[in-house]
Amino acid sequence: MIILGILSAFPPNLAAFMLIRTLFGVVAGVFSPLAYTILAEITPTQYRGRYMVLLGIFYVIGELTVCLIATVTLDNFEGGNWNAMLVWTAIPAFFAWVASIFILDESPRQEMILGKTENSIKILKKMYMDNKGVDNADDLMTPEEEQ
Repeated sequence: MIILGILSAFPPNLAAFMLIRTLFGVVAGVFSPLAYTILAEITPTQYRGRYMVLLGIFYVIGELTVCLIATVTLDNFEGGNWNAMLVWTAIPAFFAWVASIFILDESPRQEMILGKTENSIKILKKMYMDNKGVDNADDLMTPEEEQ
């Protein structure tokens, strides 16, 4: 989304702009519901509702931020620096992407596919401990199941 957002700020012609923004819309349409699904799966039960509401609030804050940026960068509906508006609106997505690299764990399924079984089990145990509110995950799997 970040790349498409930046590319849409500097299109060579109207057809390219329309294609890039269409692709952006498709990507956004796929990832928006996916964010709720992933959040619901990884959040502990007692906090799930609160975090789902917070995600919705952050979407609204993002939409309001875009309106504010449009007010600052555009003179009216027909003129203004729309290139700057599109670049400025891509910046928060860039910071979110960088933060996700350091904060989020990889998918346990992806780790299994890559042959990183130990890391996959470690991530699953962490998810188990977070969701159950326990300090260890000894009862998650027997030693025989881990192999």
